[in-house]
Amino acid sequence: MQFNQDSKKFLTPEMMKQTSQMCANMSDDQLRQYAQMAGMGNIDPSFLRQTMGQMRIYKDKSIKLVQKTQREQNREFRVSKHNNNNSNSKNHRVSNFRSLTKLKNQGNDAFKQQDYEKAASKYYEAISEIEELWENNAYLKNDANKKIELKQLEHSCRLNYCNVKAKQSQFDVVLRQAKKVLEDDDQNGKANFRMGQALFETKRYTEALGYLEIASQKLPADETVQVMYKQTKELQNSNIDQTQKQNSDDPQEKQEQKVEQTKIVQEDEPIQNQQQQQPQQIYKDKKENKDLEEEAQKKPKIKLSSVDTNSEEFQNLKQKVQSTKEDGFIVEEEIPTSKSQPTKPATKQNETQNVNKIPENPQFQQQFDQFKNMSPEQLNYMTNTLKSMDKGFLKQMMKQQSGVEMSDQQIEMMQTMMTPEMLAQMKNVDPAVLQQQKLSQQSQQFAQQQPIQSTSQSNNQNAPQAPQAPTASQQMPQNLQGLAQNPQMLEMVIDQLKSNPQMLKMMAPAFGGNNAITSYIESASPEQLSKVVGRLAIFLKFLLMLYRGWLMAKNQWKFILGFLLAYLYFKLF
Repeated sequence: MQFNQDSKKFLTPEMMKQTSQMCANMSDDQLRQYAQMAGMGNIDPSFLRQTMGQMRIYKDKSIKLVQKTQREQNREFRVSKHNNNNSNSKNHRVSNFRSLTKLKNQGNDAFKQQDYEKAASKYYEAISEIEELWENNAYLKNDANKKIELKQLEHSCRLNYCNVKAKQSQFDVVLRQAKKVLEDDDQNGKANFRMGQALFETKRYTEALGYLEIASQKLPADETVQVMYKQTKELQNSNIDQTQKQNSDDPQEKQEQKVEQTKIVQEDEPIQNQQQQQPQQIYKDKKENKDLEEEAQKKPKIKLSSVDTNSEEFQNLKQKVQSTKEDGFIVEEEIPTSKSQPTKPATKQNETQNVNKIPENPQFQQQFDQFKNMSPEQLNYMTNTLKSMDKGFLKQMMKQQSGVEMSDQQIEMMQTMMTPEMLAQMKNVDPAVLQQQKLSQQSQQFAQQQPIQSTSQSNNQNAPQAPQAPTASQQMPQNLQGLAQNPQMLEMVIDQLKSNPQMLKMMAPAFGGNNAITSYIESASPEQLSKVVGRLAIFLKFLLMLYRGWLMAKNQWKFILGFLLAYLYFKLF
């Protein structure tokens, strides 16, 4: 019969004898129930009765001796189990260090093969397992030697990880890992070098100098450390000299800048007024000529053949004619004409000269030079600011700056298409072409805003009507002329459309409103839009080539005709 350890503590010799006497008086069914309650299963009742009957034969000393022997066996079992646990913990600790060293060696092999991703993964895995050892294994805290060994392995893995991340230009990771090593050992030469290297690459030369100075002292034979320390020291000294020079020159430079700005403003004011007055003067001249023609038509038409020259009425009329000659009207057989008419072609010629001639604008040239000297960071900031501005404010600003009133769709298109790369390409554009486009837009905008005077102005019955905006087909020659003078603009637009075909949907109204082309563009998928952009680029280049050929034939038609005639002459004769 078997009992668990807790039951044996309470089984005295007297109790065991009483239990033996009670089992002898039980029936077979009662013994089975007793065995099941004791956890013995389906044991034979006769075997149980025979075994319990033997207890009455044992003496008390024999029963106590059996209990004492069982306790000693349990004690020996516990001691052997404790020894086995200690040996297992030692084996587990050895296996941990071996696995960490193996991960480190795998990272070293990957680094030698320039597989930086794999090397970084192995080093980071080793660092993670080392951190788990510090948190979960208490035996390291009591073993000084193993603690030192694990700390050295941790520093080696972290510095190797810094080396990999420096190769990948991830200097924020280098700063964190090097800082971990410096928290344990602030005089570590490699850790100070990695910290200084990361700060040097991020242009924080003042902070980097302190770490690189310690690294140069700890690693005097390392040429890389010494070279970076010298470079940082030279850059730091040059920055200090520039700062001192700026501080000493600031008052004088500020005064000079104020004087230059005042001169530029004073010079630009009459030029701006002249540019604003040019479209107004053109329109005013046209209006004056038109008014003179209308007044001339209102004058009575007199035929001398129908009047008696000897009559008193003719004499009075003759005196009136003499007085009206001062106003420029002569009474003859034909309809009187205005003196201003012979000068009218000269006026038109002057208008054409004023439109075609690009006036010199120092302010525009200065603004373009400033734009041309912008750095990529400034262009990026300029683009982000433009995209974040309110459309209404941007429309008002464009109207004030350039005199051109843009629609909401044009503002949205400009915000979407404007990129730093596009602005960088615009630096190569001829400023004279940009200025001419700006002046043509101002004159078109001004002409659209002015009302049209009807021929029945004398009756004052018809109200003035604003002219309709030119359609896409009417603007096509002007757009082709601008692209012919500046082919870089076409390349820039095509590149923007290829990089973002969705902008073609915003440009759909330029194809003439609601028609088959705009409907197809609005319902097209991104793949279809990409194909349309490719075909549109080819079509625009071909159309531009035809337009240039037409311009050449238009401007040089006499030469081309003479060449053809000469060719035919030599062929025929």
